[in-house]
Amino acid sequence: MSRFPTGPKGGTAWWGLVPRFLTGAAAAAGIGAINGIGNLGGGFGPMGIAAIVDLTGSTRAGLVFLILVSLLGLAGTFGLRALLRDRARSSETPEPAAHGSTRTRQEQ
Repeated sequence: MSRFPTGPKGGTAWWGLVPRFLTGAAAAAGIGAINGIGNLGGGFGPMGIAAIVDLTGSTRAGLVFLILVSLLGLAGTFGLRALLRDRARSSETPEPAAHGSTRTRQEQ
């Protein structure tokens, strides 16, 4: 979890995303999933960097790996933002009438 406050009450941005998608027990599971992924990243990130440094013999390659994974996360964040924006737009627009007519069969 980030040490830098980004939310309105000093929380990180991830916790604010959960209620947009989930409620109740599913929200609790979503928060647990975020926590679990963070814990895995804390373990596998350094192991991945160490494996690449051992494989190539260069610390630069390990740092490039770190940059690439960070950019992948950034792209995923922007993708999620676009998905949320599209969902908000689709829920605001009413569905068009079937076959271009608003009259019922009884009115015709």
